[in-house]
Parts: sequence; C-alpha cells; structure tokens
Amino acid sequence: IQIHEPVLVFDEPELVPLFKAVYPAILPGDVSINMVSFMGDVGETNFQFLQSPSNGIDIISLDFTRGKTLELIENFGFDAKKTLGAGLIDARNVWKVIPEVTLPIVKKLNALNIKYRVQPSGSLQYAPWDFEQETTLKPHVAASVLSFAKQKLGELELLAAAANGKDDLF
Repeated sequence: IQIHEPVLVFDEPELVPLFKAVYPAILPGDVSINMVSFMGDVGETNFQFLQSPSNGIDIISLDFTRGKTLELIENFGFDAKKTLGAGLIDARNVWKVIPEVTLPIVKKLNALNIKYRVQPSGSLQYAPWDFEQETTLKPHVAASVLSFAKQKLGELELLAAAANGKDDLF
C-alpha cells in the first residue's frame, strides 16, 4: 500500500505523536507500506519517526531534489530492514536531470550500502505527458533541456542503470 503523506515535510515535533497514534493503527495486517513524502526533506524529527521499526512502514520514499534528504541519511543512517525510495527525478518541473548533480547522490547511496530504488520525487501526474508531441516546442532553444513525464521515465531507467554501476550512460 502506498500512502502519500506530504505533511511530513513540516518538521513539527507536535505531529509525531499523531503519526505514532495513526501508524500502524490504521494499517491492515501483514502488508508492505510505502510511505511517500515529497516537496522537500522531512526534517530530523520525522526522519527518525520514519526509521522506527514499530511504525509498520517498510518503504520510505523521499525527495532528493530539494532539501537535505541525503544529509539526513548520512547523519542518522538508514534502517537496513527498510527500503529507501530515492526520489531523484524532479516530478515538479519539466527540466532534464542534471547528471552532475544526481549521479553523485547515486554514488553516495551506493557507498552507504542502503537498500534503495530510484524513482521520481513525487507523482508525474502533473507533468506534461510527452515532449515528442510538442511539435511547436521542438525547435525552441530550450528543447534540449526539457523532459516531460515520458522522458522522465527514460531518465529513470538511466539512473537505475547508474545505481547498478553503469553511470556512463548520460
């Protein structure tokens, strides 16, 4: 089950007792839970809550395109029993991935020996669908840096390959 909980980006300690009361109480029995936060990092307090072994959360999907998510992982570690959803593709804009920014994050995650998967920072439902359909934009000077939802999926494939050691594809 995937749960989108954007309020996690508000690093407000008074929310943690509410999270602890709700999770895992509202979750059905033996299912895998993917807790998704986007629009920035979750802050120290919420990051530590997400790491708790008693919250019923198996996968923690975080935004690496804004905020200090990598720094949180470096400072506090990451629970080996959980999977990290590394939101490396910015789902909120139409710009291509910048390999010089993203590949060092992939290398750091690999060096930390974290069980992770690459993914967009949030849902791609708000991104335009396919740049190839934009015939009037193709000749524009900005065309070389645009990436719509379909193209972002292609970038995701490249980042997944980079996560598996093939970082020369960009």
